[in-house]
Amino acid sequence: MRKFLFAFSILLISFCGMAYAAPDLEFTPREGGKYIYSNNREFIFRQDLADVTNPEPRFIMSNENMGADKYTLFASHVNHTEEKDRYGIIKDKGFDVELDVMFRAKEDTRVVITAMGFEVPENIKYYIDREEFTMEKDWGCFTAWASYLGTEISKLDSGEKYKPIPFEATEFTVKAGEIVYLSRFIPNYRAVPIWRPVHIITDFEIVSGVCDINVLAVKSRGTPGNRQYVNKNAAFGSFVPQYEMKGVANSQNQVDAYIDFHVPGWYAAGTKLPVTVYNRYAPQGKEVTTWYTNLNPTSDVWNKDNVAESCMLAFQYKDPSKKGYYGNSVKEEDRDDIWRFDTNHALLWEYKPGIGYTRWNFKPNFEITGYIPEDYCNSLGNYGVMQNYHVTVTNEGYSDRWLNYCLNTAANNLIILRDENGKIMPGYPLTKGTTGVKESDKLINIKLPAQETVKFTLTVILTTNHVGGMENSFVINDMPSPIYTYDADFVKNVRDMSYTGKEYISYDNGKLYVSEDGESWSEMWISPEVRRIFDNSGELTLTWTGKGYIANNRQHSGIPYYSVREFYREVWGLNSDFTLAWKTDFGIYPTESSGAFDVYYIKAGSNY
Repeated sequence: MRKFLFAFSILLISFCGMAYAAPDLEFTPREGGKYIYSNNREFIFRQDLADVTNPEPRFIMSNENMGADKYTLFASHVNHTEEKDRYGIIKDKGFDVELDVMFRAKEDTRVVITAMGFEVPENIKYYIDREEFTMEKDWGCFTAWASYLGTEISKLDSGEKYKPIPFEATEFTVKAGEIVYLSRFIPNYRAVPIWRPVHIITDFEIVSGVCDINVLAVKSRGTPGNRQYVNKNAAFGSFVPQYEMKGVANSQNQVDAYIDFHVPGWYAAGTKLPVTVYNRYAPQGKEVTTWYTNLNPTSDVWNKDNVAESCMLAFQYKDPSKKGYYGNSVKEEDRDDIWRFDTNHALLWEYKPGIGYTRWNFKPNFEITGYIPEDYCNSLGNYGVMQNYHVTVTNEGYSDRWLNYCLNTAANNLIILRDENGKIMPGYPLTKGTTGVKESDKLINIKLPAQETVKFTLTVILTTNHVGGMENSFVINDMPSPIYTYDADFVKNVRDMSYTGKEYISYDNGKLYVSEDGESWSEMWISPEVRRIFDNSGELTLTWTGKGYIANNRQHSGIPYYSVREFYREVWGLNSDFTLAWKTDFGIYPTESSGAFDVYYIKAGSNY
């Protein structure tokens, strides 16, 4: 009997101390659509325009003969139409541009748009305890994402909210040979000032027919959506040899992973739950407690074997110009016209030594079979892709526990948390926030009742203009630690609706409107010279002085807009009826201005 009791005790101890195998973390692209991603070239130069201002007009991206299917299109670019001399010094500050998408029908085509997000980030001025602050809206363009998702987005540890621009599903038909522009259906469409980014993200379905879907940019003509100067036969938008990409993935912009965790009661607080990741350096799988997403393992020397490579979508871009990059001895029949942006192909368009080719038999964008320098690999970020973790957690202990998801990165990710029925949980979606250095944040806090199973879906999205390479972990804790966002009311000044200190103003298409409450508006007459001030200024702010207004540009004065100081040096005084009273060029960029009853304070450089 003693031997039996002893054996039973050993069995019980072994069972209680059993560690579960780390579940597989493998993402699968979601079928039933295509994802069009446009980020090459990221910068829009004058030679990238598709209108008469460019002697050789060209599209940014050309997607030819797109048939019936569901699509997501994400285009992200930055206006860099400044002109430099041979020494690299800016001699012309450039001009506003407009980013658009052209639907050109090969046959009668019916299109239904189901979701829309658009944004050009603003510079805003706000007040806390009567102290004025100026900041630039995040380049991740979360107002565009709020609009696309149709829900307000909060910011972690902040009162900032991103509110959606309302959009209703709309349908249009393009007759064979005709053209329709996407901007026609974007409710908050506007021009893109110099050195400013723009995002378009939209879901649509080609119900029937075939059309070309071309991404293009044009010089703004003052009235957004004016396309009379577009060259409809602009050149094909070939891949520009740089380390940004464009292409089409044969899936939706979503990948799904299913993870089943078991949490024994003996797991200590702070324990990171293990998962098994797979990549080209660990094809049999590697157990990790922190893993990387939004990262191409072939381009990262430090973390390559800890990457969940399956999260990365594969993109292809059909481009006839690719054939011109082959070595001279490669036969025509051995040359293909498809650029591949994925973890298995090099992003090389010219011969480099030590890659297994000679200059004569070189093949661009070749498949990687052995080691090549990380610099020659695709620097992918998987931008705009929804990485969905479908998580099941069983708490096998006899005390309630909590599960945290932590993200260690400097990038500003978008986080969505849904319950097992797919309903978005309170406080979500939220953004992590941008940090100057890599920083870990706790982004979910899920209660795990004792002896119960909990299910939820966590979605993580990296938007463009942020670095890839996110370090992820799920962590067990003994106490709740809520995820905080909060409300904060403050007055903002933005280009399209600003607060002067007296009233709200809005300038649109050559007309100035005034409102006391921000809801009821009256048009104000303005002279042609005042209209030119509004039209030619990047981000104009009006400040009430007691008898009139000070008008000056509020372009961001730091990186990346340091060069605005070369151009925006003027300040204007307007009378109470918005007529021009005076104008002064300070010879240096004015950063602050205020006034009270005929005394004006302008800070330019270090002096008032």
